[in-house]
Amino acid sequence: MDINENTKEFFGSCHCGNVRFQCKLETELLKTETLRCNCSYCLKTRFWEIVVCPKDFKVLKGENDQENYKYGSKINDNYFCKACGVNTYTLVKMEGVPNAPFYAVNVNTIEGITHEQLSKLKVTFLDGATDNWQNEPIYHNHI
Repeated sequence: MDINENTKEFFGSCHCGNVRFQCKLETELLKTETLRCNCSYCLKTRFWEIVVCPKDFKVLKGENDQENYKYGSKINDNYFCKACGVNTYTLVKMEGVPNAPFYAVNVNTIEGITHEQLSKLKVTFLDGATDNWQNEPIYHNHI
């Protein structure tokens, strides 16, 4: 994980702390795009993601404390803590999804981001419900 003046090391965890990870993100986090999707999984779990390259993501603790939930095409790996149930990240491997494979890290599990910063993050909405990944869904205020 190479860190330079444009990037910063961030740490994150599930609610109970059994699963911990680190990832490299832009230093100016407020300029980084985050994603909200309306597919059935993201909608029901309220998953809010930030894309991280595989070389910039590392599980530090708790690999054996996670379950891997697969649904639909059973391609993506949705990891969640066995104890508290928080989905900390997903390994996205689906064809047709730009930049795959990548880690979709749950923004709300990244430590050190204030509520004010969260409210200012740039969000792009994806229409995963119809596999129309390149376009924003018509309705998205609820996701």
